[in-house]
Amino acid sequence: MRLGKDAILLARLRAGDDQALGHVYDEHASVAFVIARRVTADDHLASEVVQDVFVHLWASPDRVDLSKGSIRSYLGVVAHRRAVDAVRRAVRRGGVESAVTTPQPDALVDDQVADADARRWCRGRLLAAIDALPTARPWRT
Repeated sequence: MRLGKDAILLARLRAGDDQALGHVYDEHASVAFVIARRVTADDHLASEVVQDVFVHLWASPDRVDLSKGSIRSYLGVVAHRRAVDAVRRAVRRGGVESAVTTPQPDALVDDQVADADARRWCRGRLLAAIDALPTARPWRT
């Protein structure tokens, strides 16, 4: 069960267990990178975003609320927000305006991978929610 594993890892993170951070990184860094790469259209900037995301997780594990979603979904949201912020900073400095407005061929492949991952994740969440529905309908007599 994913939530059970997430709860254990989160408890270990909150206790300061750096090996737990390594486990979370091993499982979810690629998702954070794909999201950051999709937003930034830049491998280096996306890598910096991923590093920032995991430093944030290490510094503030109490911000993760498993009642709202998994660690994976939390990291995805944080990665997206941090990537948008990184692009805004770079545009203000004049650093990545052309990279952001002109999609690169490899960015299209990454987008397709990210879209497929997002569809699989949404499908899994939907199926889990359907499975969690009660079989009896108490409102009907």
